Amino acid sequence: MSSMKKTVLENGLTIATDTMKSVDTVALGVWCGTGARHEDITYNGVAHMVEHMVFKGTQKRDALSISEEIENVGGRMNAYTSRETTAYYVHMLKDDYTLGLDMISDMLQYSTFPDHEIERERGVIIQEIGMYQDAADDHIFDLAQMQAFKDQTIGAPILGSVERIQSMPKHAMQDYVQRHYTPSRMVVIGAGHVDHDVFVDQVSEAFQSLPKNQDRAYIKPEYTAGDIRQTRDLEQAHIFMGFENVSYNADDYYAMRTLSAVLGG
Repeated sequence: MSSMKKTVLENGLTIATDTMKSVDTVALGVWCGTGARHEDITYNGVAHMVEHMVFKGTQKRDALSISEEIENVGGRMNAYTSRETTAYYVHMLKDDYTLGLDMISDMLQYSTFPDHEIERERGVIIQEIGMYQDAADDHIFDLAQMQAFKDQTIGAPILGSVERIQSMPKHAMQDYVQRHYTPSRMVVIGAGHVDHDVFVDQVSEAFQSLPKNQDRAYIKPEYTAGDIRQTRDLEQAHIFMGFENVSYNADDYYAMRTLSAVLGG
């Protein structure tokens, strides 16, 4: 019998667990089906900035409390933003995981986006942009994406630009959360020493203030191709060649992945 179970609540929130009673920890998190491609291009970088800002204070916790409460019980919490997904996750001892669930639900529903923290975080993200652009072997992937899907959010950099981060208004972050952090686009997952039915009840109780579901039109990206070149004073040359390929849902997807591995990864 599979140890994995799934429940979908009436509001569309999906809850999934993988029960492993042999371990003494629980890893849990919320995966949101929204990322950089769902931004308004005017506010490119807002998805990633929201991910940073929800750690900076809620109605009942400040930034220090969010960090200390998890670390004081030996837990680890982190998050990431991609083009189509944003995730918040924590790993804790089984007796403490309810704290992790309360923390993440608090951050995603009751963040206050303090003005002084926004200004501080602008500098942090701008430094992150600079570090990323200095790493040519990483930056080349952003350049390729920008050329492959020119002037489209799916081609825009996840971190945004320095200019857009400097001028990012608070309301853009709040609007992004209200529009995209909705139950029908979220999956709450628990893995480890967790009981599915108990976890469902706990999640249902914790996530009662999510924004209402909103329709979101799917805009098929247009593959624009072409080439882009950037000259720097380096001792190496980084070359990227890409092609339009099949979708995740195509029958040939796994054959393509196998071919990719054969050709070197």
